[in-house]
Amino acid sequence: MKSIRLMSITAMTVFAALAIPVRLATQEKNQQPPNYTVTDLGTLGGTFGQANALNNSGSVVGFATLPGDTEFHAFLWSKGIKSDLGTFGGPNSSANSINERGEVVGGAETSTPDPLGEDFCGNGTNLICLPYLWQDGHMVPLPTLGGNNGIASGINSRGQVAGQAENTTPDPTCDPSITPQVLQIKPVIWEKGEIQELPTIGGDPDGQVFAINDNGQAVGTTGVARVLFMPCSGSKAPRLTWAPSAVRCSFQLTSIIEVK
Repeated sequence: MKSIRLMSITAMTVFAALAIPVRLATQEKNQQPPNYTVTDLGTLGGTFGQANALNNSGSVVGFATLPGDTEFHAFLWSKGIKSDLGTFGGPNSSANSINERGEVVGGAETSTPDPLGEDFCGNGTNLICLPYLWQDGHMVPLPTLGGNNGIASGINSRGQVAGQAENTTPDPTCDPSITPQVLQIKPVIWEKGEIQELPTIGGDPDGQVFAINDNGQAVGTTGVARVLFMPCSGSKAPRLTWAPSAVRCSFQLTSIIEVK
């Protein structure tokens, strides 16, 4: 009796195992491919643009060229309306992130040449590049660590901003034949207008933060100078995760594509 029952159970198991792929194949056959809606966001009068981020409300930020394609500005696209966020007097700016409150962060050039000849924004202008927070229709510069330049890369729903900023210490690992960068670049977080420097790995002189979540955890790299993403030290940059009280080693387009 026991052997007969075992044989029956075995037969049922085999039958079930054979039947599952048939059902999956039938489901896949009946499944329709997703439909996509592509929305052209346009430019600011030029012929090129790039979208860098969007929030859950569908607002999009990025940069787009002006008429003549010699300059580009940060933009905010929301509900079909595209707004030029401007600069700090220089020719170029870019928006890198937007949160659920519609606050935007990025980097914008001033009209002042960098006194050290750096090209922090990477646009070939050698102008001072400042990190900014755009809110309530105004672009507000964020502080650096004493150096001339910085860029904001991410913002969370709490208004914490992540990015990178120069200090006043020359970086001897930067090769002037590769990059015009002179000063050290540190990973930072801004909160309520105050700047906090984050640590790097093994004494690396440079670092940057790319994104920050609503828990205040930030991710980025260390050991890389932010100029054309070229390493000053010539070493591979390790990836980092920063938590509010700890450091742990771990480890874009001008249209909207909507899946329906």
